[in-house]
Amino acid sequence: MPVVVNIQWNQLDLFRLKKVLGNMKPVFAGIGTEILKAVGQNFDAQGAWSRWAPLRPNTLAARRQGGSSKALQASGKMRASFRMEAGNSQVTIGSPLKTAMWHHEGRGVAVGGAKWKISPKHGQALAFPVAQGGAPAGRKAVAAGAFKSYGYKKRNAAFLSGVPMAIVRSVMHPGYPPRPLLPPEWRAAEIATAVAQKFIEMAKGA
Repeated sequence: MPVVVNIQWNQLDLFRLKKVLGNMKPVFAGIGTEILKAVGQNFDAQGAWSRWAPLRPNTLAARRQGGSSKALQASGKMRASFRMEAGNSQVTIGSPLKTAMWHHEGRGVAVGGAKWKISPKHGQALAFPVAQGGAPAGRKAVAAGAFKSYGYKKRNAAFLSGVPMAIVRSVMHPGYPPRPLLPPEWRAAEIATAVAQKFIEMAKGA
């Protein structure tokens, strides 16, 4: 998984927990479940531990009508991609999506890197919705109906109505600001400790 957080105890602590609890896999599965809940809360809060950067105007303009205005929730695919793998000595929580890593860590100029060029895969130009005044430097936005020959026939007609479009040969992507998707180590450790304590209390009360 490109984006992961690992929860592990040192061998001595793990030995002590095993001595009390026996099978540790349910404990790690419980930890994974709670961290997945924390990931969902992080998406809802738009940064539960580190506030996410707001969406750029052009990104908002490109959202379909009725879609979420929250960052990284245009379709819900990224949020739903997080999963866990629990074993007897650790649990791994993460997403297999490469884009999750880019957003989690940041990419391009936002983290000291370079912009990258986006060129059309098919045809000779790119067409994309822009906010008012948000066309690339040196270009003017055109009316919504002017881009139908540029591969946007699949777009919903209601969404396209009145949306200004930019039509360019290529564009430089500005990069992604970091939007941490997983809890930091200190928060993951808190969750792990709380879950383990609950299992210990249940074992003692059995």
